[in-house]
Amino acid sequence: MNITELKKAVYAIVKGYFGTAQVIWANQKRVKPASPLVILRTVSLSENVFPIEKIGEEDVFLQTYPCRMLLEVQLFIRGVPVSEGGKMTVPDNTAVNDLSDFVHFIGSEYVLKLCREKDICILPEGNIQDLDALVNDSSREHRAMQQFTVDFLQQASGVSGSYGFGDGWHPPASGGGDEQLAGTDVGYFVEAEIEQRKDEDL
Repeated sequence: MNITELKKAVYAIVKGYFGTAQVIWANQKRVKPASPLVILRTVSLSENVFPIEKIGEEDVFLQTYPCRMLLEVQLFIRGVPVSEGGKMTVPDNTAVNDLSDFVHFIGSEYVLKLCREKDICILPEGNIQDLDALVNDSSREHRAMQQFTVDFLQQASGVSGSYGFGDGWHPPASGGGDEQLAGTDVGYFVEAEIEQRKDEDL
C-alpha cells in the first residue's frame, strides 16, 4: 500500500460513517462547503529505517516498510436546535459528542474488519479537542478535532526502490526517478554450492 491508497481507504471509512456530511481533504483550492463538514488532514509520516526484505515474483527485490501516519479529523456542525418556551434558542454544540461517537465507530468490530482487509490499524491519539473558540462567531458553526494514528505497510520494489507493482513503473507527479532507474539490476544470488574438503586433500 502507498500513501494514495491509504488515503482512499481512510476516506472510505470516514465517509461510511458521516454519510450525509461533506468529507474533504484539507488544503484543497475550493470553496469551503457548508456544514455538516468533515475535513481530513495528514499531519506527519514516519517509517522504519530498516524494511522487511524478500525476493518476490519474477525475482523482483521487495522491501516492506512499517509506517505510521498521523491523521487529523475536524468536524464542523451547525448544532442541534433547542426550543425553550416555544422559542428557538442558540443551537446546542454537539461537536465533541458527535466526534466521540465517531471514535467509538473506529473502535468497532465493523471497522476492525475493514482495517484487517487493508492491513491497517487506526487508533485515537490524545483527547478530543473542542475548537469552538477558533470558529468565527458569525458563521454559527461548532468545531471539534480528534487525531488518530494510522499504521500501515508501505512497499517498495526493485534494487532502486522504484520498480512499481502490478503493471510496472509509472512516472510520479514530482518527476522523480525514471524508467531506466526503476529497471536497474545489480544482481544477487539465492543459493550457493559449498564443497567440503578434508585437511589431507589440501
